[in-house]
Amino acid sequence: MKYWALLTIVILLPLTALSDEDEEKDKKVYPSIETGIAIGGIYTDNTFTSRPLKTFHMVANFPFSDQVFYGIGTGYEQGRDFHLLPFYLTFKGMFDDEGDTPYISSRLGYSFAWADRNTLEDYKVPGGMLFSAGAGYRYRLSDRTSILVEVGYHHQFLTEKFHDYDQEINLDMIAIKVGILF
Repeated sequence: MKYWALLTIVILLPLTALSDEDEEKDKKVYPSIETGIAIGGIYTDNTFTSRPLKTFHMVANFPFSDQVFYGIGTGYEQGRDFHLLPFYLTFKGMFDDEGDTPYISSRLGYSFAWADRNTLEDYKVPGGMLFSAGAGYRYRLSDRTSILVEVGYHHQFLTEKFHDYDQEINLDMIAIKVGILF
C-alpha cells in the first residue's frame, strides 16, 4: 500500500510542473523530488552503531524571491531496523538566480517512526524532531528543470521504548542527495 502511494505521488508530481512559458513566469510552486543515502549511525548514551538510511523526499518549494525558496516536504527514510516518515519546513538559498549555481539548504520538522522488531511486543520507536543543513549545486537543464546535487548533515532525535525503559538515540549522518527541481 505505501509503495503504491509513493508511486502515485512520483508520477503525479512531475505532471504538476508541466506548463507553458507564460505560466512559468507566474509559477507559485516549484516541486522537487530528491533521493539519496545518509551515512552515519545511531549514537546512544554509550555506543555507536552504523545504520545508513536510504532516503526519498518530495518538496513543494515556494519562491520568496528569484534566489530564496521556502517550502514544505515529506518523504520516506529506511534504515536496517526502522522506518521514518518525515514532515518538515525547508529553505533553499541560491547564490544566483540564473544558470548553474551553488546553494544552501536546511530542514526542520518531525519524523514518525516504526521499527521492524516484531519479536519484541512492547518495543516502540515513536519518532522525534529532525534537523538538516547542507550545501549543493544546481545544474540547469532547461528553463523549467534543474538537477540538484547536495551534501549535508542530517540529525534525527528518536527514543527507544521497551516496557518502562526509555533510551534516547540520535541519528547523526552525512547525507548525499540527488534531486530534480521542476
